Order: sequence, then structure tokens, then C-alpha cells
Amino acid sequence: RMPSVELFETFDLSEMTDLNIYKNVLNSTDSEQYPTLHIYEIQPPVGQGTTNYLRLKLAMLTQLGSDTTINETSGFGDSSLFYNPVDNEKTGFLLTQIDDTLFGFRYSKVSENSFLYIQNFITSYQNQT
Repeated sequence: RMPSVELFETFDLSEMTDLNIYKNVLNSTDSEQYPTLHIYEIQPPVGQGTTNYLRLKLAMLTQLGSDTTINETSGFGDSSLFYNPVDNEKTGFLLTQIDDTLFGFRYSKVSENSFLYIQNFITSYQNQT
């Protein structure tokens, strides 16, 4: 678990000094079945999860520019969105809010196991809160 000021190695969040951002990298001995997974844990001030989800979404949209879109869904946590860059079809990005904590996931879209792990992670975390 390493402190960070970035999300997905793409978005600079250094101006959001009230957030604690931690990057976790999970590696497997079987990288074909279970490719490297990056999990970002974003801890905003207590009671500000929804506000900071919207702040992160706005920061992403601002840094992406007008020619890129995100897909919002309510299928993961309290709020969530996918960002799928046009120039990188093999990597997916998911941002989700669960209570006050936000998680960002950078995963391989080539491996079904990567996304299954993320779904299980989200479900387990929700069951703990």
C-alpha cells in the first residue's frame, strides 16, 4: 500500500489535498489467468463520500477532455463509473463509491478473472460496512 496523488496513473489529483489516496498492486504467480490488478483506495473526510465521488468524476472529465466519455452505473457500490480509453482496449477502469470510501480499479479486460475478483472485492467490502 503506497500513498499516491494519482488515479489510474492518468489523473493527477494532487490538488485534492483533503483526500488520502493509496495504491495497491496485486501480482499473481499466474499472470495469464490473473493479470496485475491496481486498486486505489481513496479516503475522503468522513461523511463526504458522495461529494468526493462527484469531485473525482469532474476531475476525470476535465482531464480527459470533451472527446472521451465515461459510463455511469449503479451496479457497483453506491455510485460507480467505467472509463474505457479508446487507445487502450485491453485495460478497463472502474471508480466506485461504497459509503465514504472510493475505490479505483485498473484491470485487464482480457481476463475474466480480473473483473470477477473486483466484483467479489466490492461485495465483500459492502458486507463489512
